[in-house]
Amino acid sequence: HAVTQGTDAQAEVTVRLTHDGSSVTGRGADPDTLVSSAKAYLVALNKLMAKGSRLHAQAAAG
Repeated sequence: HAVTQGTDAQAEVTVRLTHDGSSVTGRGADPDTLVSSAKAYLVALNKLMAKGSRLHAQAAAG
């Protein structure tokens, strides 16, 4: 959704990714809706990968 108004409006996008029962949310903001969507997706993907790495490390340690 648009955060600001006018021709230079800021688009804010929220993306939720789920993998193997684990769910994360990413948010992105940019005047370009496509760019804000990509930012949100990458934030969520990075969170999901970090969560997977932590779970993998815990399983290997214990």
